[in-house]
Amino acid sequence: NLYDHVFCILPFEEKFYKNIIPTTFVGHPSTETFMKYKKIQKNKSCYHKNIDIFYKKYNHDAHNCDSHNLLLLPGSRIQEVKRNLPLIQKSSDKLNNDINLYLIMASDTKVKKWLNSQIKQWNIKRKKENLNLVKLIHQTKNINKFNILNKGDSAIAASGTVVTDLGFLGIPTIVLGKADKLTEQYFKKKYCIHSLSIPNIIHEFNFKNEKFDYKNNKNKLIPELLFENCTEENLDYYIKKNIKYSKENTQFNSTTVNEIYLSLFSTSQIYSLQHKKFITEIQTPSDTAANKIIDILKSK
Repeated sequence: NLYDHVFCILPFEEKFYKNIIPTTFVGHPSTETFMKYKKIQKNKSCYHKNIDIFYKKYNHDAHNCDSHNLLLLPGSRIQEVKRNLPLIQKSSDKLNNDINLYLIMASDTKVKKWLNSQIKQWNIKRKKENLNLVKLIHQTKNINKFNILNKGDSAIAASGTVVTDLGFLGIPTIVLGKADKLTEQYFKKKYCIHSLSIPNIIHEFNFKNEKFDYKNNKNKLIPELLFENCTEENLDYYIKKNIKYSKENTQFNSTTVNEIYLSLFSTSQIYSLQHKKFITEIQTPSDTAANKIIDILKSK
């Protein structure tokens, strides 16, 4: 009784809620930022049968150099960063000097202060060991986040929106899902969590009749190191694997992966006089929501 309409940001949510309350899928918020970054025009014609062509044109700009840029994204909350950084440091220190480390710092003041201190100490240690220094990148509201993320060839990221953002760019990513023991036990027992990142959640929903194995990353599109599996050994393995994927440009070439990312865009069917058939056009989430609100108000 409190709400007249629901706007959702994941494609499967519309199917879930529509039998309870009028619901409209407006698209994931990251699609709007991505469209601005890549200068994709609103209402641009997009054929779902040409998904691979769409992604070949619009995702990650490959870096033509011998070195490899590894993005480190330990999280945006102080406790999360404190849990993830030691593990990231241990694995990163084993890499050769042809791997450049870029730590992307969240805008939170506490996180900035703590990370600045930690990275300073870390770089002192790395300098003594003749390793490349870690470069800090500060996120600001004035810079499109995709401009920062596009520096990377692969990434290690705490679970969150940034995993989806990296996927739009086609950057191979390892997801870290560490938590304190009590939280881990509660979530595993109460919710039977298999995945934390949106691409994997959508994939699991699409194939919900299949058994997913979160321990071995079976059937997952993006490797996730969840709970007790978030170990140095596992992270070492997937870092090497993703560096290989990035060099071969293979991880984000599958139609299944591209379909899932494209499903996060809001689209509409219109009749094209030029093509003499219905075509699919991309819209921004804000435009989709605004148009729906206008329709609702007109109908009252």
